[in-house]
Amino acid sequence: MYGLKEGTDIRFLENLEVIQVCLGLFQVQIHFVGGSVSIEGKFIHEIAEGSVSVTHERGTLARGSRLERLLGARVKQARVIANGTTSLVFSNGDRILVFDDSEQCEAYQINTKQGALIV
Repeated sequence: MYGLKEGTDIRFLENLEVIQVCLGLFQVQIHFVGGSVSIEGKFIHEIAEGSVSVTHERGTLARGSRLERLLGARVKQARVIANGTTSLVFSNGDRILVFDDSEQCEAYQINTKQGALIV
């Protein structure tokens, strides 16, 4: 909805450990010590083992999710790789790609002690 420009510095997420993953009807939350990412829009979970990708569409429950794999992993790399698209690479080799997929609704939020980025 609001976009996030390619190259926006989100490296403040790097080295944060995933301590909780929450699945809701219309939202997935990934909590770190010191922040969180809340996702309402489309995202892809690329699973390192077996080169599998799981796509989750806006407005659907994240069925078949393997997001529990992120528990205890740290963010190894955090980048905005295209306008509105955020990439989080984790220490276990998994990657989450989050997309700004709507002009009307928020797609995701990155929350830290310093404030929030709403996309």
